[in-house]
Formats: sequence, C-alpha cells, structure tokens
Amino acid sequence: MTVGRSIRRQLTIWLIGPLLLVSGTLLVTTFFEAQERATSVYDRMLAAVALSFAQHVYVDGNGEIGVKLPFSILAYWDSLSDEHLYYAVVDVRTSSSIGYPGLPVGLKEPDELGVPVYYQGFYRDTPVRVAYMKGIAGGVGEAVPYNVIVAETMGQRTAETHSMLLHSAIRLTLLVVVASAVVWFGVYRGLRPLRNLERSVRRRSPEDLRPISYETPPETKALVDALNGFIARLRHSLEALEDFAGNVGHQLRTPLGVIRANMSLAMRYETDPVKRELLNDAATSAYDLSHLIDQLLLMSRARARRADQAKFEIIDLGEVLADIMREDAPVSARAGLELELEQNEPESSLFVAADTVLIEGLFQNLLDNAKRYAAPGNVVVSTHRESGNAVVIFQDDGPGIDPGVADAAFSRHPQFAVGHGLGLAICADIARHFGGSIALVKSHKLKGAAIKVCLPLCHQGDND
Repeated sequence: MTVGRSIRRQLTIWLIGPLLLVSGTLLVTTFFEAQERATSVYDRMLAAVALSFAQHVYVDGNGEIGVKLPFSILAYWDSLSDEHLYYAVVDVRTSSSIGYPGLPVGLKEPDELGVPVYYQGFYRDTPVRVAYMKGIAGGVGEAVPYNVIVAETMGQRTAETHSMLLHSAIRLTLLVVVASAVVWFGVYRGLRPLRNLERSVRRRSPEDLRPISYETPPETKALVDALNGFIARLRHSLEALEDFAGNVGHQLRTPLGVIRANMSLAMRYETDPVKRELLNDAATSAYDLSHLIDQLLLMSRARARRADQAKFEIIDLGEVLADIMREDAPVSARAGLELELEQNEPESSLFVAADTVLIEGLFQNLLDNAKRYAAPGNVVVSTHRESGNAVVIFQDDGPGIDPGVADAAFSRHPQFAVGHGLGLAICADIARHFGGSIALVKSHKLKGAAIKVCLPLCHQGDND
C-alpha cells in the first residue's frame, strides 16, 4: 500500500499559502503607501521652503533680482531634517541665478504661479527631490519673472520608508508564524476524531467484526458507514462459510457412519485374516476421516464464532466437563478406557466468559486426543484454581510427548504427529482467543502426556 500525502500537511499548506500571498500583497502595498506618505510629508515641507524663498525675492534699483534668505524657515528645516538642502533663484530673463548653480530642472513647467511641481534628479551625484516654482517679482517699470528651485537629498525619507516597511514585514511575519502554528495545531486537533477512530479499529482483534459505534463528526460519517458496510459483508461471508462447512460436515458424517457400521458388520462375518485386516484398515481410515472432519468443523466454527464477542457468556467449566465426560463414558468404556474427573469442592465451580460451543469443542478435542494415545488405559481430567485462572489438566496413560518438542506440539502439522496435527493447534487457538493459554506439563498422576489449559476466571455477575 502506497502512502499518500499527509492531510494535515495539505490542509496547512492550503490555509497558510493564501495567507502568505495576502501577506506579500500587503507588504508591497505597504511599501508604496509608506513611500507615498513620506513623499507627501517631505514634499509639503519642501514646498514651504520654496514658497518662503519666493516671498523673499525682490528687484533692486538696477532691475536685478535679489533674495533675502529666510533664515527662520531654514533653521526650522534644520531642526526637523538631517538632509542637505540646496536652493537657487533663477532670473528668467538673463538665466542668472542666486544660490547653488546647476540644480536639475524638470521637463514639466508649473501651471500656476506659486504652485510647485516635484520631480527627482541628481545633484553632485546624489539623488535629490526637487520643488520647482515660478514667480514674478515687482520692480520699477516692469515685472521680473523668476524660478525658485529647492532640492533636498532623499536619505531620510528613504530611511523612513524602509523603516515602515521593516516594521510591517516584522508584524506580518509574526502574524504568519502565529497563524501557521495555530493552523498546524488546529488541524491536528481537528483530525483527532480520525486518530481516535484509527486507534479504536487498531485495538480490535482480527476476529472482532462488530460494527463501529464510535461517535464521529459528520465529515467522517461516510467513512465509518463504508467501514461498517465492509465489516457487515465480511461477517456475512464468514457466516456463509461456517454454514457451508457445517453442511458439508454433516453431509459427510452420515455416509462415513454408514461406512464404519458396514465395515464393523463385514468384519463379523469375514474369516479370512487378510480381508479382516483390510476391512480394519478401511474402518480405521473412515474413523480418521470422521475425526478430521470434526477438527475442520471445529476450526471453521472457531474462526467464525470468535468474530462475535456478543456470543460470550458465563460458563461453568465444571459442568461442561462433567457433561462431556458423562456422554463419552460408554464409548470410552467399550474401547477399554477409564475416564475420571477430579473436582474438589468448593473449586468445582469455575466460571469463565467464553463461547459455549468453542469451549465444548476445546475440551472434546483434548479428551479425544488423550483417548487416542491412552487406549487402552486411563484418562484423568482435573480442575482447580490458580492465580485468578481456571485450570483444566488432561492426563493420559499413553507414551507421552517429548519435552523437547513441547512448543511444536501446538503448531499445525507437527512432524511427530500421528494424525493430521490439527487438534492441539486448534485448541491453542481457542484458548488464546479467550485470553488463556495451553501448555504441555509434567503429569503427576499418569505416565503419559499432560496438557494444561488456563482460562481467566470471572464472576457470574460479570456479564450483567
């Protein structure tokens, strides 16, 4: 299964991406607004200086223009700005000037007298902002036109523009960082129902096919419904498989029973030793096949029923064992087997939460296994309590199992198995499903094998 891109990361990118774009746009607009604001403020100051110069222009007795420097306005300028100020008053008639020569002149002429135009240029290789104003000075006999040019270096207004831009950039950066953190953790919190759903599903055993009843937001309802639909279809498939296996098993049991009965009947009337041996082998094979079918049915039933924990109920193991051994006693007696159930009061009542069908299958399988190796001989089944567990031990008079292969005894198809090697493996699977264990232990009463089953005890009220 390939892993796609993180939903959290994609949501964060989609939320933060537009925020970054808007922040960048705001930063650009802030730059132009700061530049326009600084230009407007300093241009008004520059216009005031140019107007002050124009008000101090006069025409002397020789018809030449002169200017009285406005020291008050220049002193005020110095108190407000650290920039260099250059000025010139130009006589339009003679192009002679008073002040700094060579100040840049713009291409656009002022439209009205006393109203400056602004432009940028270079003076002494330094960028300057220029206010250019026209005026007329009254003289003897004629009016003398003149131009006032006032230029200011641009360092301070540029510095203020950059300062405003820097502060805006810092604020926007903090906004983006805080918003990113809020979005990241907000998305993480918003996706918590999905993580809770994932943990809820992950905690389930592979056999737990109950519908998901976890409360989820509306956005995940479709996903939960789809999962529940899939679980329901899988559940129906398992139930159909169980029904199929059960039907097949029941259909096979009848002809096998007939075959075994006919074999036994034929052996009574057959005197030829060779034919009797062949008939006996055929009857044994029919019995083995019948036993294998029982094991396969139990395995199929275990896989299907353990998926439904709703079938769990409080079971008294003592009663289950007593019923199984009581029903099996006549058959075992005919085979030369003696069954014994050891239950000591008050420990005879051992209550566990389990599925009755699987528990009966577990004990019947262990009893059949003990009988197979013990015949003729004894089989002892004992029960007791141990560390909060109900313990059932099956002991037989058979050859026993080598302790060196004890672990392999509960795996499927062990090499040393006489039969098909499924019985103990199925028993181990059922015991583990109910939270218990199964192990090979030393027999203290008989000479053969001893198999110990441990299941957690519970009280009768636990299922209420």
